[in-house]
Amino acid sequence: MVEIDNKGHLELKDNVSQEDFEKYDLAQLEEYFVTLNQKVDQGIISINSELEIQESNDIVTISASVPTREYHWWGYKTTYINSQTDSAISTLDSFAAGTAGAAAVGAWFPVIGAGAGVSSAYASLLASRMGANNDGNGVIVDMTWAAVYNVSPR
Repeated sequence: MVEIDNKGHLELKDNVSQEDFEKYDLAQLEEYFVTLNQKVDQGIISINSELEIQESNDIVTISASVPTREYHWWGYKTTYINSQTDSAISTLDSFAAGTAGAAAVGAWFPVIGAGAGVSSAYASLLASRMGANNDGNGVIVDMTWAAVYNVSPR
C-alpha cells in the first residue's frame, strides 16, 4: 500500500482502490506524507526502502526540553523523560482549558499541530493517559497520522 519513490518520498501505491481510499480516509495519510516528504527535501530526514525514517545527524541535538522522536510511515513514536512528560501534560491541560492554542500543542505532538481536529476532551484524555502511565521515568507515545495514540510507560 505504501512505497518509496526515486526521490526518497513516501507515496501510496497506484493499486489502492477508490473504495479503500475513502474507507480508510487515506487522504489524511497522503497529507502526512507531504509533511514527511518536505522533511526529506530539506535534508531533515531520510527514508529507506524498508520505510524506516532516520533523522539527519546534522540536526540531532540533545536537550532536556525536546523529546526523542522516531518517524514512521504510520506516524511517530515519541519518548519523553519525566520532565518532558509533565510539560506536555501541562500544555495539553492548558489547551483543554482553552488557554493554549493548537500551535503550543503541536510543538509536543506534530500530528495535532498539522491540523488534525482536536477537541478539549481529546487533549484532556491524552494528558490523563500520559499522567497515568508516567511512573517517574516518562512515557512513550505512539501517534498515527490520524492522531490515534497509545501511551506506555518508559
